[in-house]
Amino acid sequence: CLSFCFFCYALRLLFISLMTSPWHLILIEVLMQGCTYALCYTCIVAYAAAIAPPGTSATVQGLVAGMDDGLGFSIGSILGGFLFQAVGGRRSFQIFSCLALITCIAHIFLRPASTHEIRTIPVKSTNDVSTVKSNKDDEEETLEVK
Repeated sequence: CLSFCFFCYALRLLFISLMTSPWHLILIEVLMQGCTYALCYTCIVAYAAAIAPPGTSATVQGLVAGMDDGLGFSIGSILGGFLFQAVGGRRSFQIFSCLALITCIAHIFLRPASTHEIRTIPVKSTNDVSTVKSNKDDEEETLEVK
């Protein structure tokens, strides 16, 4: 899902760099906004919920959202501004399009290696002990809950 978002971002930024009229931006944004920002944000929050330790899902989702909306927008604005000033708007969007495509490709190849380690599915729980089943060889572990 996130790889698809990166690919859509690459297309969106490329289309913006190629437009010849400001009116073209309306069509690009109508077609690409949902599959870039909205879907990407949803994937990020879902991933944060999936990797969060039990009972900390909201905290991890808040941290991830803060990194995206706070730190990500701040650094992106600063770097984008410097790049825009150095090479111009059209070239900046082309560079960011290439970076989004590289990120998409990297995510496709690097992500499968990490999925086996993070996915746990709650099977049953009691007052003091929880049993979880891991996708890795379907082993069961017993964890103490405090």
